Amino acid sequence: AHWMWGANGWLGDVVGARDYGGSAIIFLTAGVAALIGTVFLGPRFGRFEPRTLP
Repeated sequence: AHWMWGANGWLGDVVGARDYGGSAIIFLTAGVAALIGTVFLGPRFGRFEPRTLP
């Protein structure tokens, strides 16, 4: 939230982003959390195993 609304926030000043309802902060936080979660969990089990049936 500080990046957008803070006095020294770089999203508001440098990039020029505007967030009137607060949705950008929610989606940015959710996106970063999802990215960290996928990096932490890694690929699912059996993802690279062959799936051919005889």
